[in-house]
Amino acid sequence: MPSSSVENYMVADFIGSKQAIESVEKRIDLKKIYARPDVDWLSRFKGSQTTERFSAYWREVVHAEYDQITGLGSTRVRAFTPEDAYLIATTLLSLSEELVNEIANRPQRDAIKFAENDLRRAEDRLKQVRVELTKFRNTEQIIEPGGNVVASNIALAQTLRANLSQLETELSSLHKQNPDLSASAPVSSALKQRIKATREQLTQIEAQVATARDGSTPLSKVVADYEALDLERQFAQNSVLAAQQALEQARAKALSQQVYVTAYVHPILPQTATYPKRLQSVIVVALIAVLVWTIFALMISSIREHLT
Repeated sequence: MPSSSVENYMVADFIGSKQAIESVEKRIDLKKIYARPDVDWLSRFKGSQTTERFSAYWREVVHAEYDQITGLGSTRVRAFTPEDAYLIATTLLSLSEELVNEIANRPQRDAIKFAENDLRRAEDRLKQVRVELTKFRNTEQIIEPGGNVVASNIALAQTLRANLSQLETELSSLHKQNPDLSASAPVSSALKQRIKATREQLTQIEAQVATARDGSTPLSKVVADYEALDLERQFAQNSVLAAQQALEQARAKALSQQVYVTAYVHPILPQTATYPKRLQSVIVVALIAVLVWTIFALMISSIREHLT
């Protein structure tokens, strides 16, 4: 029997229920077994009777009990032949195990179903985010604005700063070496023009992030939108991984947590009939006959005394 007392009670209640009768009848012809024509009329089941009548008859021939002290359940099956009793007992044992496993495995099946639904939703969300990210790249014509445009702008700005610093150093060195050099001298004017152009270009590059990239969309907004989509993609991808792990854990748990009906004493083929108890029946019938005969004899004797 199962290890849990609740499961033992369930099995004992199931064996005596109408559901057990219907389940057994799907595997063997139960009513035919108990309605054998070669059995005495008083003991056999009358095939014309209703299912409710057979349920009452079933509870007379099949008894299921649970001992709270030992924690063991027992079932006794009565039939008209040893083979029928053994067949019914083994069928009930198989059905009881299926019942316990059905009840025990239902939460695991539900857990697997929920995990599969979560994984499906996570995969759908990841597909949707990838479609939105692809659409964004096609619209903005940029693969990774954070890694391409911004990085190139930073590198270009660093180069311009270095060039600007070098030009300013050259101009300062030129004036130190030639104090009498006029500010309008060609060499000085050329350096100043280069410094001015470099400074303007640096200002333009530094301001490009906050200005329109193509006259319509600021680069800062493009980068922000891309980072938001990429963050959502990473979250959806992590959700898929978590859902896959949860599904694998639910499946592993369902495989590991199996409940079985352990037969402490297996059904055996009876060797001798328990019923009818012939000697006891003969003695009881003889005693009843003697008692009835005595009563009638006394009644007849009493009537004769009153008549005389």
